[in-house]
Amino acid sequence: MFKTSWLLLLLIFLSYITFGQEIQVDDVNSHEAFTEELKSSKDLKYQDILQQYDTYIAKNPNEVRVQIERCKFMGTAYFDEIEDYDLNWEETESCIEKLFLTLPENPDVIVYKIENTYGDERPDLIDKSIQKYYTDIEAWSNKARGKLFKMAAYQYSDVNHTKTLEYANKAERFDKELDLSVLAARTHITLGNDEKAKEVLDTNLFYDNDAWTLSEKGDLLIELGEFDKALEVFDRVRVKDSNYVDESS
Repeated sequence: MFKTSWLLLLLIFLSYITFGQEIQVDDVNSHEAFTEELKSSKDLKYQDILQQYDTYIAKNPNEVRVQIERCKFMGTAYFDEIEDYDLNWEETESCIEKLFLTLPENPDVIVYKIENTYGDERPDLIDKSIQKYYTDIEAWSNKARGKLFKMAAYQYSDVNHTKTLEYANKAERFDKELDLSVLAARTHITLGNDEKAKEVLDTNLFYDNDAWTLSEKGDLLIELGEFDKALEVFDRVRVKDSNYVDESS
């Protein structure tokens, strides 16, 4: 009995001291990998992981991506998926605010800040960020540009249809992987331009979207009287997830 207990303690100790050696803080999406590791012994490992980030950042202060990963890790480490709530929200929010205050002109930091800003503060931040973008366009990668204008397009969807279409178009031009055709088509329908809505949807039907987005496209095509195309889209939806198929439609 004593021998078995001793071996168990030894295994726990060895697993602890070797923890984190395979995951590097500068790996892409390192926060996700670390969060998975945390599930086995969260409280024991959380501070150790933060220390790994801090040590790396101290040696590589210009690695902004890793600083963002650190904040993301803090936001996912104690996130309760059932309650849809970050139990560590104060620490996460403090990390984001400190990063934004330190690097307010960095495009990736700006985008990350907007992604975590809600309420009345968000539209104002988006407008200011777009102004920053135009003062130093070359500093922005196409991915960051795409994210900025995608968020702007959705932000204005209920208040300014012209800006919605402008920003949606910009987002898709900067990031070819983005598909905002559902948003654009709805906006054109609201403006009474059904033909333009059909054109937008038709251009983007080849995208391999998730089941929900494809279902939205199918519903819009039915609304526009494009029944054959709608049936083809719903066939694709059924393959991905039949729960998103509205059989009555």
